Amino acid sequence: MIDRYIGLLADRQRLEATERAIGTIVRPGDVVVDIGTGTGAFALFAARAGARRVYAIESGRVVEVARAMVRANGAGDVIEVVEADATRWRPPEPVDVAIYEDFEDIGLGPALAALVDHWRPLVKPSGRFIPQHLSVRFAPAEDAKEHRRVFPWPDSRAYDLDVTPLVHLAEHVRSNATSPPDGLLAPAQTCFDYTVGNELSSSGETTVSFTASRAGRLHGIALWFDTLLAPSVTWSNAPASEPTVWGNAFLHVAEAPDVATGDRIQVRLAHAPQWNEQGWLWSWHVLVEDAAGACKHSEERSTFHAEPTSVEQLRKWSLDHPLQSDDQVQVCRRIWELVDGRRTARDIGATLAIEFPDLVPDALTVAEEVVRMVRKSRR
Repeated sequence: MIDRYIGLLADRQRLEATERAIGTIVRPGDVVVDIGTGTGAFALFAARAGARRVYAIESGRVVEVARAMVRANGAGDVIEVVEADATRWRPPEPVDVAIYEDFEDIGLGPALAALVDHWRPLVKPSGRFIPQHLSVRFAPAEDAKEHRRVFPWPDSRAYDLDVTPLVHLAEHVRSNATSPPDGLLAPAQTCFDYTVGNELSSSGETTVSFTASRAGRLHGIALWFDTLLAPSVTWSNAPASEPTVWGNAFLHVAEAPDVATGDRIQVRLAHAPQWNEQGWLWSWHVLVEDAAGACKHSEERSTFHAEPTSVEQLRKWSLDHPLQSDDQVQVCRRIWELVDGRRTARDIGATLAIEFPDLVPDALTVAEEVVRMVRKSRR
């Protein structure tokens, strides 16, 4: 776990840009919330900028690192590290500045939407967000290395096995990549713009036409985000010779057609709510035409089809599917009845082992599960 946070902290371009933005936006006496503080670096930047109070929110185990960082930097009188779910926790006072940076590689996503919905009414009307604006950018790309990583068996055989089912799923993959900047087949364009603090819809669609600036193979569509952190302060995870720790998103074009200079590459990109969890589905349709307008290639993909599932499983996820109680539901219901502020997890585990001897493996295992359930509900 910690190596991930070391990598984030070592991303010099990202950290220096964010520090400049915080120094520009945070004013002396401000109340600041750092959403998903991680190691606490941004909270410490806010304290250094003169914030009166900083609430550093973190639900993961790295919260202990944030607390140690605050102590090591002598900022305990300004920064309060809060172990909580940032989509539920409410600050004891109005907020002047909200900092959030835990984006997906594509920038927009359900986590950002949920956080903005929660924090919009908690930030003062005169309050500010860091970043202020996100632009999702994309371009057709040639990236043979990333394409081989997802399609390592072009003939659908591996070790004399037919792996066609895996290939069919891979055809709809959105992967995380470190695309080279010289792999872009056309100048990038913006597909989505978002001002942080506004409502973020889980559905969106755009169609953009590119003109190929060079010949090559179309392995996929590279996507990234450009952020306006503060006036004159920007940061991006665009394909670069020194990629950021975020990488970029890559929507694969399974058949990887050849394109010629001057070909028109039309991309229709859309996102919609996922059916079985708080996520977004992405779909993309790619049309390649020559300079005369003749169709050379057409392909339509969706991350929906990258998920192993069945019609029966989809029915079970439907909100209209009748729900049935089973033995495990009875055990869970009993757990919540026993969580009363007096009994310990060991007490509850012992009780359940007696009441459900055929369902409960042993008292200790159940006690550990009770702790996990209660901690998860409090985040």
